[in-house]
Amino acid sequence: MNVVLKAEAVDLERALSALTELADRFPQAVEALICTPQLLAKIVRIDTDRQPAAPADEIRVLLKPSDFLLGYVAALRACDGQGGVAEELGHAF
Repeated sequence: MNVVLKAEAVDLERALSALTELADRFPQAVEALICTPQLLAKIVRIDTDRQPAAPADEIRVLLKPSDFLLGYVAALRACDGQGGVAEELGHAF
């Protein structure tokens, strides 16, 4: 039996895009996140979605930003540009 795996990552892509935009203002904080051991486990949440109308051999996987990633992006956005919060976030690992 073959299984079809479909992945959706719209919300994750939005969060990573926001992080990319923030990298110009806060390179150290973003680099600290990227260099984190087990990065994917910290920033990605994986859910499955079995829809009743989906074929029996189809599994839909939803790749979502973790609460940690969403909080990290929100904290960087809240920074005043002075780097204080960004520096603290960089040491959060």
